[in-house]
Amino acid sequence: MDYFIKNPSLSGRGKNKGVKMSNLEKNKKSVLFVCIHNSARSQMAEAFLKTLSKDFFVNSAGISPGKLNPLVVKSMMEIGIDISNNKTKSVESVLKKKQKYDYFIFVCSESQGQECPYIPYKTKKIYWDINDPSKLKGTDDQIIKKISVIRDEIKNKVYDFISTYETL
Repeated sequence: MDYFIKNPSLSGRGKNKGVKMSNLEKNKKSVLFVCIHNSARSQMAEAFLKTLSKDFFVNSAGISPGKLNPLVVKSMMEIGIDISNNKTKSVESVLKKKQKYDYFIFVCSESQGQECPYIPYKTKKIYWDINDPSKLKGTDDQIIKKISVIRDEIKNKVYDFISTYETL
C-alpha cells in the first residue's frame, strides 16, 4: 500500500487555492512549477512537493493553460493524491499576483520554457525535461501506465529537489 493512501491527510487537497501567502508561509522557500498547459506535469509536481514537504510555498502554472488531464488525475488518485479540484492557471496570472518565487522549475523542455513570460525579478530557474502526457498514444489503460512512469519520475525529481535545493 502506498504511503499517501495510508496518510490521506497528505493528499494536498484544498491547499494554495489562492496565491496570497500567510506570515508563516512567507518564511518558506517558494516554488512555481511551470509546463505548457498546467494540465499534467506541473500539477503532479506541485502535488508531490506539497505532500512530501511542508517547507515550501508551492504553486503551478502553464505558459498557455489548458484543461486538467483526467488520466493524470486518475494516475495521482492511484497513489492517494487527489488533484481533481485543481484549476489550471497561466504563468502570467500568477505573476500578476505579485508573489515572488525563489525557484521556477520548468517540467517541460528548456526550449519550451523559453516561451514563458518575462519574470520581473531574480529567481533560480531549473529545467526538468519530462515527457508530456498529452502526447501519449494508445488506449486509456496503456496511457495510464505511461503516465505512471512520468508521475514516478516527477516524484523522484521532487525528492531530489527537496534534498538538494539549498545547494542549487
